[in-house]
Amino acid sequence: RSAFGKRFGRGAYFCEDAAKADAYSSSGEGIYKDSYALLLCRVALGRQLHTKLFRQERAAQEAGRSFDSILAEPRGASYREFVALQDMQIYPEFALVYERQPLGTSAGLGSNIRRCVSHNFPLYWESACSGSDHFKMTHPDQEMEHCVQQLMDRTWIKAFTRSRLTSRGDVMDKDDPNHDMPEGISVMKVLRLEDAEMWNAYRAKRHLVRFMRPGLQVISPAQLGVRTVLPDLPLVARAALDQGVAEVFLWHGCAPQEAMDILQNGFPQNPGRGGSGRCEGQFGEGYYFVDSASKADEHSRDDKEGFYSGSYAVLLCRVVLGRTGVLQQPDRQAHLQLGQDKPFDSIMGIQEATKGRFTEYVVSDRTQIYPEYAIIYERKYVTPRVR
Repeated sequence: RSAFGKRFGRGAYFCEDAAKADAYSSSGEGIYKDSYALLLCRVALGRQLHTKLFRQERAAQEAGRSFDSILAEPRGASYREFVALQDMQIYPEFALVYERQPLGTSAGLGSNIRRCVSHNFPLYWESACSGSDHFKMTHPDQEMEHCVQQLMDRTWIKAFTRSRLTSRGDVMDKDDPNHDMPEGISVMKVLRLEDAEMWNAYRAKRHLVRFMRPGLQVISPAQLGVRTVLPDLPLVARAALDQGVAEVFLWHGCAPQEAMDILQNGFPQNPGRGGSGRCEGQFGEGYYFVDSASKADEHSRDDKEGFYSGSYAVLLCRVVLGRTGVLQQPDRQAHLQLGQDKPFDSIMGIQEATKGRFTEYVVSDRTQIYPEYAIIYERKYVTPRVR
C-alpha cells in the first residue's frame, strides 16, 4: 500500500494530473541519477465514496464494504485524488522513466557554457565553473541524444565478423537466416560523466604525451580514417579535442551495469581482469576501442535484470592516440611497442569483414582514456523482438 496513504486512510493513491504525481516522485541513483518514474495503471474504481475534505483519515475505514474506492476533491484544490482499497483493483501496465526539464532552459549544448576563466575542464560541463576542483557526477544529457544517434547511424556498418553472434550464441552465418543481425540501434539515454580527479589524470597524460614526444608528427584522426571525426558531435565538443596529440572520440561496447561501473571507477588497472575493458585481442593486450558503432555493438551485452533488461550500452570515450602504429595483420605482441619509452602510444589494427573493414584502436595506459559519455540503447531488428 502507498506510503503516502494517510490523508484518506490506507490505500493505493492515484491522480489524473501528471504534475501532481511528479510531486511524489524522487530521483534515482546510478544510471537513474536525475531520472524520475511514474506508473500508468489501470484502476477499477467501482463504487466511489466522495469527499471534499482536505483530510479524512477514517475515509477508507468508513468506506468498508459499501465502496470500492475514494474520490477526493478537496475544496479549492485544482486536482483530484483516487484511492483504491484493494490491490486486485490495480494493474500497473506502464512504467515511465523521465527527466525533469527546468523552466527557461534553452536547447543546444552551448546553453551549458558558463562565463568563466577556468579552462581546466570542458566549458560545456555543468561543473566547469563551479569554482571547485573536486566533483564527481553524472548528468543526463538530452541535448546530446540526437547527436549521438546521428553518429551511431553514420558509423553503423552492416557486416559480419567472427565477433557477431546469433541469439543462440553461435557465430553468425553471413546468410543470417534468422535475421539476428541488427539493422541499427535506437538511443534511449545519454549520460555525461564529470569527474574532476579522472579528468585531471587524463589531462596530465595528454600533456605528458606531448612533452615526451617533442616535434611529434601526429597522423591526424582524419588521415587515419577515424569514422567518429565526422561532424555529428556539436562543435563545442569537437573543438575541445587536442589535435596535437590525436585526441579523438571512440566507442567501447559493454553492458549497462559495466558502463556505470566504469563511470564510477574508471577503466580497471588490468583490462579484462575484475572489470570491463577487453584485455587480449588480435593486437595484443590493452584497452580496445572502435570507430564503428556496429563493431562496438558486437562487444556490448544486455543487462539480464532490471529496467534495462534487453538493453545494451556503449561508452563514447575521449582517447589520446598520440603516435599511432598501424597494423594490417594481427599481432598479439603489439602491446610491447606501447609506452612513453616505446615507439608508439597506440595501435591501429585493421580487420577485414564480409563487407569493408573494421578498425580497432588499442592503448595500454588507462589515463589515456576519459569515458565522457555512456549511451544506453536498444537494437533494431527486421522482425521486432520482445524484451
